Amino acid sequence: MPITGLRAEWGRRLASAREAKGLSIGELARRTGVHKSHLARFELGEAGLGDEYRIRVAAEIGQRVEELFPYPDTSTCPSASSATAEESSAGKATDNQTNPPRRTSRPPAPSAAAQDGSDHEENLGHE
Repeated sequence: MPITGLRAEWGRRLASAREAKGLSIGELARRTGVHKSHLARFELGEAGLGDEYRIRVAAEIGQRVEELFPYPDTSTCPSASSATAEESSAGKATDNQTNPPRRTSRPPAPSAAAQDGSDHEENLGHE
């Protein structure tokens, strides 16, 4: 389902649940902290609603987030299930063959003596 279809479905579900509870958009907005024009646009499928606000809205409506705003079942999507199967069958062996492990530590930095070309031990006593 495209994102616009998901938004429209969630908006319809919210409008129905809100009306069943006898709440106006303004009252739901006041109780949840979501601006009423944004809630109206969400119910029309014209705007999204972040996770935090979906949680607040669902709680105020008296439903679980997963019930009020369900995600589509991805098990029926052939491209999603085949991609998952391909990734799991490839495993880490493929990663190690194409991308050798990276070195996680850096070699020690050269000493100051090595950087300026002088060796303090050899110069001792020869001045």
